[in-house]
Amino acid sequence: MALIVGIADYQNAPDLYNTTNDGKLISETLKKLDFEVSEHFDIGLDEFKDLLKRFEFESETADVALVYFAGHGIEVGGTNFLVPADADAASRQRVADTSVSLDDILAAVDKARQLRIVILDSCRNDPFASADGKDTLTLENASVRSSLAPPSPERGTLVAYAAEAGAIALDGAGDNSPFATALAQTLKTKDLEIGLAFRRVRDTVLKATGNAQEPHTYGSLSGQPYFLAGQSQEIN
Repeated sequence: MALIVGIADYQNAPDLYNTTNDGKLISETLKKLDFEVSEHFDIGLDEFKDLLKRFEFESETADVALVYFAGHGIEVGGTNFLVPADADAASRQRVADTSVSLDDILAAVDKARQLRIVILDSCRNDPFASADGKDTLTLENASVRSSLAPPSPERGTLVAYAAEAGAIALDGAGDNSPFATALAQTLKTKDLEIGLAFRRVRDTVLKATGNAQEPHTYGSLSGQPYFLAGQSQEIN
């Protein structure tokens, strides 16, 4: 099972440009891998929390539970928060109070039977970086933004950041971010073990961004290899 959330149209923070496209791209990729996908865009805090509660309940019967979020993400006091469309951006603490924590996301995937994956393409820019909401993150201005803190997932859970903790993920100049593009291409590669798949995503993004962005994974998986796309699946 997979839950896909993309936030582009923010009420109180700078809009993002590729997050909805990225969510749709990853959603279509996972559907081809036989995931049962629930996709949602530009949702507010209450709907986000309700979705997580429902996903936590339903994913108890799933072998794999995966959450992908594309949108603003911030760190406040060592805790990571994913920012919904209606978050109050009056201050960093108000954003935290009106956002979903990474701990909430980890709880939503926790009961899956074999593998739990959380993917955050949410280090793009700081909601406080600009008052006009029009700045797009590029190679030239990437160094002036804040980002997420390192997570501490339980064993058997993999957390993937589009950029390593403390660094910035680029929104991209095309229809999709460099990370989402690499992720979609890599996940559907047949017979590619999941740990190796994310290392390949890392290499692809580094090359595409001229080493400006390095994805990173956190957590420890078991020694049992896991393949999202096996020999029996024909992925186009």
